Amino acid sequence: MIKGDDSFELLLSVYDCSHIGMETLKTLIENSEDFSMIEIMAKQFAEYHNINEDAKSIFENSFGNRVNIHSGINVFAIKMAMKINLLTDRTSSHMARCLCKAV
Repeated sequence: MIKGDDSFELLLSVYDCSHIGMETLKTLIENSEDFSMIEIMAKQFAEYHNINEDAKSIFENSFGNRVNIHSGINVFAIKMAMKINLLTDRTSSHMARCLCKAV
């Protein structure tokens, strides 16, 4: 697997998407007041974390430390968009919509 081939790009996408999922869930968990919703999101966070760690492990086994697996996703922008979005509505139903849209 070399940088630029389809396998590398797919693995990078899996890593990035799972990272976005983790950051999205972390922000929603921090802002939620509904315990049942927090439990659901915590389970989803654990799944995203497992996927992210597996992708990271595959990168390390295939490339060692030679490849920077961070593709440049702006996590700060995602978190800020979510915080602004949650200023207007912090209900569980709105947070569920945020989770589905990842913002």
